[in-house]
Amino acid sequence: MYTTKEKISSFEKRLPNSFIRIHRSFLVNKAHVDSYNKEEVRLGEKELSIGRKYKKIAEQALQANLTA
Repeated sequence: MYTTKEKISSFEKRLPNSFIRIHRSFLVNKAHVDSYNKEEVRLGEKELSIGRKYKKIAEQALQANLTA
C-alpha cells in the first residue's frame, strides 16, 4: 500500500495491464487476487470493495485472468 498526493489515474496509466482499477481508490495486481465476487476482491487477509462504476470491467479482467 502506498500513500501519495498523486492522482490514482496517473498511476493507472503507467502501470502494466496486470493492474486493474476496482474502485476510485484502489488498483490491484490481478496476480495477487485470491478470490473475488461481484462486491469485493480478496488479497490475502484484505477485502477490498469493488466500486459500482468498476464492477463490469473488474469482473471481465478477473475472469480473463482465470482462463489465461
